[in-house]
Amino acid sequence: FESIMTDLCENHTTLREPGLKLVRTVTRLMERLLEYRSIITDENRENRMSCTVNLLNFYQDIGRKEMYIRYLNKLCDLHLECDNFTEAAHTLQLHAHLLRWNDEPLSALLVTPRHPNAAVHRQLKEALYLDSIDLFDRGKMWECALGLCKELAKQYEEETFDYTRLSALLNRMAAMYDSIIKQLRPEPEYFRVAFYGRGFPAFLQNKVFVFRGKEYERLGDFTNRVLLQFPNAETMNRLTPPEQETMESPQQYLQINKVDPMLSAEVQERFG
Repeated sequence: FESIMTDLCENHTTLREPGLKLVRTVTRLMERLLEYRSIITDENRENRMSCTVNLLNFYQDIGRKEMYIRYLNKLCDLHLECDNFTEAAHTLQLHAHLLRWNDEPLSALLVTPRHPNAAVHRQLKEALYLDSIDLFDRGKMWECALGLCKELAKQYEEETFDYTRLSALLNRMAAMYDSIIKQLRPEPEYFRVAFYGRGFPAFLQNKVFVFRGKEYERLGDFTNRVLLQFPNAETMNRLTPPEQETMESPQQYLQINKVDPMLSAEVQERFG
């Protein structure tokens, strides 16, 4: 498709520029859809997540909001299947960012099956915020939940004057502050994983990702979990960039190491 249509468009006097643009767009879409189709029944949910992210990013780039939201919801469901409550909450927030705090009627492009009765922007945005707060709470990410609560409290206090909901929300915020102080919450560890070689699926080949480990999961446990997903892969003992021969090899090579998060300049300045 790409080679035939590119040749035809390049030799056309009026369709050359828009035609080549269309061919590039359709080719990118077909690549992602074929990748998605190849793993839709894959037991490895993380592979399905990667393909879903590629698709939703593509639809965002070309401005197809309804398809972008559709795959956001698919990604959220995959995270929930894995008990990735924090990641699911952040996914819902990507949808919420498309909405405004007003009573403008919702267009069909922005509607979600999660809240089919929402009729205006404010209703759906509030519902997504409450869903996200619940998920952050379940994921013990109370700081993230409190940030959303504060924004929602401002709406209840200054815009809608809904003091009943404001009261309930403030009580919930108090409980979250209490959880931050009293509940045991292990610090998660983060791992860099590089997938080298053409033996991996196309969406993983020669790419690098950072994964958040599960509670109390250390490097050895995480490495074993990744190797269970890719039993034919060989782990690399050095962290130096691989040679081109390795990247073009038909084999699978994994480079896994622990990484530590760093404070942003703003946080460092504030807390010294």
